Amino acid sequence: MKALRHFLPRPLNLAALLLGFAAASRAQAAAEISEVVSLDTFEIFADRAPAADNSAIEQRRLTLPEPFTGVTREEFGRRANRRAGDIVARLSGMFMGGPPGENKDARGRGLDKEYTRAQVDGLALPDGGEKRELQLNRIPADLVQEVRVLRNPSPEFESDGFAARLDFRFRPAPEQRFFAETRLAAGGRNRTGATRQLGSMLLGGRPLPSLGWLASFNYLDDPTYKVKAEEEFAPATGVLRKSVPERETKPTRARDLYLDASWRYAAGEFHLKPLRLDLREPKTKTKTTFDFTKPASTDETTDLERENKGKLGEGLSLTHRHTFGLGGHSAEVDSRLSWQRVTERHLEAKTTDSFKETAGRLVLDKRTTETEDKADATRAFDTKLSLPLARGAHLVKAGLALRLRDRNRDKVKLETKGAVTTDTTGPKDNYAIAENYYAVFAQDSWRATDRFTLLAGARSELVDFASRTPASADAAHTFRDFNPNAQLNYRLRGDTALTFAVSRAVNRPKFDELSPYEQNDGKKVTLGNPDLRPARAWKADLGLVHRRASFFVAANLFAHDVTGLIESIQTGELRSSLPVTQVRNVGDGRVHGLELEQRVGFAWTRLRPLAGLTLWANQTWIRSEVREFATGLARRFSGQPDFLGHLGADYELGRIYLTASLQHIGARPGDEASADLKQQRAENTVDAAIHFRLGRGLSLFVEGNNLTDAFKNERTLKADGTRVSKIERTGRAWFAGVRHAF
Repeated sequence: MKALRHFLPRPLNLAALLLGFAAASRAQAAAEISEVVSLDTFEIFADRAPAADNSAIEQRRLTLPEPFTGVTREEFGRRANRRAGDIVARLSGMFMGGPPGENKDARGRGLDKEYTRAQVDGLALPDGGEKRELQLNRIPADLVQEVRVLRNPSPEFESDGFAARLDFRFRPAPEQRFFAETRLAAGGRNRTGATRQLGSMLLGGRPLPSLGWLASFNYLDDPTYKVKAEEEFAPATGVLRKSVPERETKPTRARDLYLDASWRYAAGEFHLKPLRLDLREPKTKTKTTFDFTKPASTDETTDLERENKGKLGEGLSLTHRHTFGLGGHSAEVDSRLSWQRVTERHLEAKTTDSFKETAGRLVLDKRTTETEDKADATRAFDTKLSLPLARGAHLVKAGLALRLRDRNRDKVKLETKGAVTTDTTGPKDNYAIAENYYAVFAQDSWRATDRFTLLAGARSELVDFASRTPASADAAHTFRDFNPNAQLNYRLRGDTALTFAVSRAVNRPKFDELSPYEQNDGKKVTLGNPDLRPARAWKADLGLVHRRASFFVAANLFAHDVTGLIESIQTGELRSSLPVTQVRNVGDGRVHGLELEQRVGFAWTRLRPLAGLTLWANQTWIRSEVREFATGLARRFSGQPDFLGHLGADYELGRIYLTASLQHIGARPGDEASADLKQQRAENTVDAAIHFRLGRGLSLFVEGNNLTDAFKNERTLKADGTRVSKIERTGRAWFAGVRHAF
């Protein structure tokens, strides 16, 4: 809390802010026609819902002690979304890594992707990344019903990932006898002549009261054209020393299938959910280097890279909910059994042809080929018992979870130079991992009064981890964590609530970091670290939520005290005259900040041109500090922006629906644990969409992403004074199509 007191005066005066919100609320309440009637925990809003209705999420935030934010399909359904990452990119405290337009990796509270976890319908889906992240471009947005950002999850959620946990819920089977929704669109990008295509179909219904189903097919053909440029300037003189232009074409294609088949009976229901996510990413890249320190006849080298990579995710889950009497109370048991597998492989060998300029002509110098097969499979079971006691004043939950994971990577790299072929496969390139996860939890949500709810509990987790590489001995690790949790919600009045939560969380190491390997790539020596420990954090959140039918505002203070932060650093050692790099627990640190959210609708004005207008925004201020064990020096977390902001408008008038949003990501310092100082400049990205309703569920739409043509801009100052400038851009993108629902 000391960190928060130090932080608050810098961005704003919180007391003045909250008083302003309260005054605005009172002024609006006097003008609104609607009346709010409080009946215990239920509220009735009489006025018309705003054009973009996120009322279900907002109402739960008033009553639940768990601090979270989120969005439902009623709000994001008509925005410019193709994949799940496009939805998450607009949420409070979140941004996506990589260049604009490739929303793959989620980053919570400004931290790197390795600190954020995601689950889909309660399942942690495996993925190919080494940092335990779920790449959100795998999930079609048309399947998503709701996304929540769990800022400080209760004990019934896994403790791994202390920045944020993304909770995706897929669309349920419809209650009507038959439902169908189709979407077809085509478009393009301003930097390529290739055509973008999108198609989706959802079918479902409930032919009998006991039987329900929802089937989905999604297709996306989304070619990207990425342009990079790098320039290197000599120290002291600032003379241009190198220029490296790069062009990459990647015609990404996704084909996804999903089914939810359910059977209800008097005391519960079963769901069978097969899922298939097929992503293909062929790629062609040309990288040319002009080295102006060499003679003009030998200053050019060119690498031509061709790759065809596929990622196939397959899974099957069976869920069961059953209600029964227990000791005079109505108890409920929720259980889930699942199998999930993702395979990532080169469908064709990745080849890189390297050319060098000799006497003014480019000549083939060498060819590098690479094949890789990566597989990650999980078998999981979890169950929990929910038991209301004391006439509903207490809701006790207890449960257990286990997940058995097998992960392996087989990679072969060959370099051919002239008639000689050399195997350049490194010790880190091949491994086999077995990770077994076991957990139990218990919690009690106690509604002490009509206004006060307290949740307290704990989660105990044990992880057995074993890794093996061809060049090292087997390494085995056991990590044990006991993570307590306390949360409260106090209703100041029917439309205003105060929340507080404190918990302990962990962040487990990357998959390929724990093996005792040594890899020399000619520029540096990289060491594995079998002594690596998970990073652990105490988290605290203090929030205020205020909601009326046409007005919503929330403020949330957060602080993370982190021990054993994991980062890759230069150790200062030399091996074979090369610097040594190793992932280590480099120090302790803290992250603290403030998250604000606002929404205002104008239905209360009774003016027809304004009745369908909703304005929304969120802002996040972030500060951090890491104190290194080795040097005692203090610095920021790597790659963390000071500020994140989103501003948007949704407007419905007659048959027309307009929506637009602006995302701002503040400047980000790079990896200051190394000898180089990096700085990524701020980005501003605008997305927009327009829908025209023709009638009977038929509408036309046009969507645009990255309309400002934002790009990644990075500056680096190396230890020797060399300056490097890098830019990376993907351009604007658009879709036009038709949607039909009946």
